[in-house]
Amino acid sequence: MKQQSISTPTAQFGFRHSLQIQSSPNIKLYQQSPYQSPYSSPLLQQPSLSQQRQPIKQSNFGNVNKTLFNDGQNQKSKQLQLVDLNHIEEPWKQKVLELERKVQQLEQQQQNEECDQNESELSQVYSQIQQLVNTIKILQEEIQNLQEKLNIKQHIIDGYNSQLISKDKELEDQNTYIQEIHNQLEDQTLLIENKQKFLFDEINSWKRKFIEQNRGLHKIQEESIMLQTQIDNLKNIKLMLNKQSEQT
Repeated sequence: MKQQSISTPTAQFGFRHSLQIQSSPNIKLYQQSPYQSPYSSPLLQQPSLSQQRQPIKQSNFGNVNKTLFNDGQNQKSKQLQLVDLNHIEEPWKQKVLELERKVQQLEQQQQNEECDQNESELSQVYSQIQQLVNTIKILQEEIQNLQEKLNIKQHIIDGYNSQLISKDKELEDQNTYIQEIHNQLEDQTLLIENKQKFLFDEINSWKRKFIEQNRGLHKIQEESIMLQTQIDNLKNIKLMLNKQSEQT
């Protein structure tokens, strides 16, 4: 006994059901979701031929089912029942096949939509990646430009540092020179002070000597005056003597 089973997809369609077809006169249709197809009104599970005396509860085929199942002892009724069941089964098979095709179409549509959605998402991701790559390139160019400017500034700063080091060296040399001059000045000052002291001492010595010499000079002058006076007196005496001698 051949059996076919169809399971519809569970996403984006809002229903899930299984359809089963048996090649025997028995027809079974299982509905697993609240979704009701216009063709899925409650079908009876058709019993075997030995149980065909029981009535089939089918509202759409009420008149036919009543005719088929009211007389269970009539062979003709059984044959009509079998023919009518086959006649009923064939449209349902066609409907089931149609449902299968629709389910396949829906599955294919879902796959296509998923593929389209995935392609759209991938396209968006690729676009975002490309935007990020472009942004990274722009940032890299900006970083490179900033690095070049930084290198220029660093070169200028290095030049200033070199000049500052040179000026510091010159200032240090000038300070050393000034310190040497200061030391020399102190030495010269000390030497001058010593010379000045020596000269002052020498001057004082010469002053003392001058005073002593001056005193000696005055004394000599006084003695010279006294001697000159004596000489003059002697000369006068001599003249007087000469005059007296001449008179005598």
